[in-house]
Amino acid sequence: MFNPFVGSEVDYNSRPVVLILGESQYGKENMPDSTTIIMNSFISGKFNNRYYSNILKAIFGQSVDRKYMQQFIFYNYIQELVGEKAKVRPSKKMWNAAKPRFIEILEKHQPDIVLCFGIAVYNNLPDSDLLSGEAFLMEETKSGSSAWKYVLSNGHEVIVYKLPHLSDSRIFTWNDTNRRFERIFKDFSTLRTRFRSILSMS
Repeated sequence: MFNPFVGSEVDYNSRPVVLILGESQYGKENMPDSTTIIMNSFISGKFNNRYYSNILKAIFGQSVDRKYMQQFIFYNYIQELVGEKAKVRPSKKMWNAAKPRFIEILEKHQPDIVLCFGIAVYNNLPDSDLLSGEAFLMEETKSGSSAWKYVLSNGHEVIVYKLPHLSDSRIFTWNDTNRRFERIFKDFSTLRTRFRSILSMS
């Protein structure tokens, strides 16, 4: 299993808390803290990754310093190495095994928003059968976006938004991605305010 990366600027007293949900990892060694190691290498500039850079650009609406990844929790859904190199797809067994662990992560970290980058991940999210609380697919949020809502065991609500995978610009378009984020900001106006404040101090 892979532990999530929790950025040093994540503040559980300043809501909303945002969890970025990716799909999977590749390589040869199954290390529990590999996500944190990879993300710290990206932030420090030792490791270049277009996917992570695109995530930050999508969230902030412009290219920003990698240090801003410290504002988020990052977690990959699939909990084992899919293969040594990218392009290998997770098996059905991997998708199913990921579901209870995802609920554990939600219960532990209590995010308000999950940005789910990947249609396949979104389509394989767990339903209420694995929850102490409940889960349901919202027909629409205030902004008109479809999303999953999870109600955790303590009553805390988590909204999971569907977003395209950003690894290949031939698959997604920035116009579509920006429109999706405009809808998210309509639901969570305080999030836009926080991001603008962060950029103004840079």
